[in-house]
Amino acid sequence: MRDRIVNAALELFRERGYEGTSVADITTQASVAPRTFYAYFRTKADVALAGFIDWHEAILAELSRRPLDENPGQMLRGALAVMAQHGFASGRPLVDVEGLPVAPAGIAVVLAERAPDVAGRVFQTLTRGHREVARLFRERMQLPETSVVPEILAGAMTAAWYAAMYAFERLAGEGLAPPSTDQLGIAAMDAYVEGIGGLWAQEQPQRARPPS
Repeated sequence: MRDRIVNAALELFRERGYEGTSVADITTQASVAPRTFYAYFRTKADVALAGFIDWHEAILAELSRRPLDENPGQMLRGALAVMAQHGFASGRPLVDVEGLPVAPAGIAVVLAERAPDVAGRVFQTLTRGHREVARLFRERMQLPETSVVPEILAGAMTAAWYAAMYAFERLAGEGLAPPSTDQLGIAAMDAYVEGIGGLWAQEQPQRARPPS
């Protein structure tokens, strides 16, 4: 029933937009009573972010199960592979009923930029996830509470997710067939692991030195 409500809501969001869809519209589309909707969700934002929150909880759980000798990039790659086996994601590009690319978790990025109630929930979810991943890194690296390294590494993992979602949306919007969000996220995380400084230098065009 929960999935039925979520699928009905996402279909309406694609057709009418988030702001143009009401809870009444969702219950009608899903053929359920309003009380059934509220048994699963408190607000429209909750149903809009259901896929994102489920994905977020799953990735945190899988990261915590990764072998102790893995670096952050290996942890992310392994966690996403396990999640794909469980039917979560996006080990392959996904399409909607019209054949257009769509990233289920990526709806959080799109809606957060357009709907303040969604933006608040996305921020809360990512902030909590950042703290949990930083705690995991701190424990594995046996670092003191004063070290900022775990927060930096956790921030890189969150940034890799953002990079994947924005890249997916941009490529899909330009009519291109984007790689899966998993592939994009792994590539982004690998770039952080290799070092931002080296990546920046590699991508910068060669400029002639100014005359002395």
